Amino acid sequence: MTVLSRFPITLERSFRFFKWSDMPDAMLPVNPDGSNWYPDNIRDQLRLSSKSHWDVSVAINDQTVHFLVSHPTPPVFDGPEDRNGTRNHDEIRFWSDYINPDKSAYIYDDRGTRGGLPKAAKFVIAGDLNADPVDGDSS
Repeated sequence: MTVLSRFPITLERSFRFFKWSDMPDAMLPVNPDGSNWYPDNIRDQLRLSSKSHWDVSVAINDQTVHFLVSHPTPPVFDGPEDRNGTRNHDEIRFWSDYINPDKSAYIYDDRGTRGGLPKAAKFVIAGDLNADPVDGDSS
């Protein structure tokens, strides 16, 4: 994934190492009997971001706009455990939590900085989210 801009651009934060299991109420897949679909040793290491989650700031004249960019996994090509569908859901939910100061305290970036976007920050959510609420398979 690439972000291009004619304005100055800075990678503020990346979330490559954020673990899916660290998201409160994560929709981690389960077996029909209720047991974890992923073995515990894998589940505890699996990162949320299937490809990327970046907070990129763009300086436009005298203002900064945060571009929250990601490319979640397609919510298809899996079995009844819905591992891709649930991951797509939580990858998209990540941004919803990131922009909400009441829900972002659990988030940490690759440098260990905690929390989400400052309350007054301007932002755009961008990317290929692989989610179509009408014709798609996302949750």
